[in-house]
Amino acid sequence: MAAWDYQLLSKIILTGDLARSIDWGVTVDDMLSLETRSMFNRMVGYYNMPETAGSVWGPQALQQMFPNFPRYDDDSMTMEALCMEVRKARVEVSSRSITKQFEDMMVNDVAGAITYAAKSFLDLQNDCSPQKVDVQFADAFSRRLVEYQAIINGEQVSVAPWPWEPIQRKTLGIRPTDYIVIYGRPKSMKTWILCYLIAWMFELGLRILIYTKEMDPDEIFERVGCIVGQVDYERFTTGTLTPEEYAAVYAVHEQLQALRDRNMIICLSGQDARGKDTVPWIEAKVDKYQPHIIFVDGMYLLTDAKGSKRRNEKVANISMDMRQMILRKKRPVIATIQANRDAAKNEDANLEEVAFSDSVGQDATMLMRCINESKKGQETLALVMGGATRRIKLNGFRIKALPAYDFSYFGELTAREADRAVKSDDSEAGEAAGKKRKSTAKEPRPIQDPNVTAGNIMGSASK
Repeated sequence: MAAWDYQLLSKIILTGDLARSIDWGVTVDDMLSLETRSMFNRMVGYYNMPETAGSVWGPQALQQMFPNFPRYDDDSMTMEALCMEVRKARVEVSSRSITKQFEDMMVNDVAGAITYAAKSFLDLQNDCSPQKVDVQFADAFSRRLVEYQAIINGEQVSVAPWPWEPIQRKTLGIRPTDYIVIYGRPKSMKTWILCYLIAWMFELGLRILIYTKEMDPDEIFERVGCIVGQVDYERFTTGTLTPEEYAAVYAVHEQLQALRDRNMIICLSGQDARGKDTVPWIEAKVDKYQPHIIFVDGMYLLTDAKGSKRRNEKVANISMDMRQMILRKKRPVIATIQANRDAAKNEDANLEEVAFSDSVGQDATMLMRCINESKKGQETLALVMGGATRRIKLNGFRIKALPAYDFSYFGELTAREADRAVKSDDSEAGEAAGKKRKSTAKEPRPIQDPNVTAGNIMGSASK
C-alpha cells in the first residue's frame, strides 16, 4: 500500500491544489521519507518564487522533471482526508520513536526517561490537531504567500463576498476568522441589515446558523423570505401583495421546501433555551450543523457562561467567548448589539438598553455603526466604520433602506460625511433623552389629603 505522504503529493500534483493542504496545516515535518520531504519543499518553493508564483507541478511537468516519482491517484479520497491521514501517520511514527527512546533510557535513568517521555508526548499532543498550536514563522508566512498568490490569481479567499462594493473592494470578502459587529441606537434597522445579509448568504448557497432572542424565529425568517423574494414587507404583513409579489414569495417557499433536508439555514431560539444559550451552546450547534457563517441578533442577550451579573462584565465575557469560538472553528460571526449611551446625556437609560462594552471594540475585527437617516427625509442607512476595524481603511458608505425590497449600495462616505452622520445621530439621541426628562418633570403630582399620612395609607392597605 502506498504511504499517505505519497498519496497526498499525488493528489496535489493531480489537482494543482497545494494551497488547501498548506491551509490545513501540512508542513514538511509531516513527510516521512526523504523523497517526499524533498518533493514537498521544492513544490512549496516553486509555488512561492516570483518567477513561477502560483504554479504547481502537474502530471506532465512531473513526468518531465521527476520521471521516477510514483503517483497514486484515488478519486474517493478528499484532500482534507489525506491531510488528516498524513498527520496521523507522522504522529504514530513519532510516538513509536518516543516510546523506544523511553525504553532505552529506562535501563540507566528512570527519572530522566520519565521526564523525556512526558515532555516529548506533550509536544506531540500539539501535533494531533490539524493546525499547530505552536506556529513556525516559516509555516505561517508560507500560508500567507499562498493566499497572496490566490488573490492575484483572482481566486476567492473569503467565506463570502459582501453585497456592497466599497467594503468588498477593501476586504475581498468576509474571512473565516472575522468577528463583525453591527451596532446602533434602537430603531436603527440593525436587524434588517442582519436579515439582508442572511438572505444574501442564502442565495450564495451557504449554510447559515442564526441566534435570536429578541425576535421570534418565524419573524426573522419572514423578513429573510421577503428579501429573497424582493417584495414589499408592509404589503406582505398586511396581506396586500400584488399577484406578482405573491408568486415571488411562493417561489421562495418552494425553494425552501426543496432544500429542507440539507439544513441550509437554521435559527436557534434563545427564548426556548431556558438560560442555556451561552457561547459554548452555540459552538455545540456549530459542530452539529457545520455552518459556513453565523449570525447573532442581539449578542448582549446571550447568557454569560461565567455567570456575571454586571452588564458590562457580561457583555465582555460573551464577546471574548465569541472571539475564541471564531478562532477555534474558523467560522465568521456577524452580530448586532445596542450602541453605547452616554450616561451624562441620558440619565433615564433603562435595563433593556445595554451599554456597548469596550471589550467588544477590542475583540471585533470590524465595527459597523448603523445610522437610520429617515428623520432627514432620506430612505437610506449610513454604515460608518468603527475605529477597531482591522486591515482596511474605509470611512463608511450609504445603502438604501426599503424593507424588505431594497438595501442596495447608494454611495461611499467621505470622512467628513461619516463624522457628520455620527454627530447627527448622537444629537438626535440627546434630544430624545432631553424630551423624555422634560416630559417626566412636568407630570403633575397626585393631589393628596394633608390629613392623610404615609402611616395611615399603609394602615388602610393592611386592613
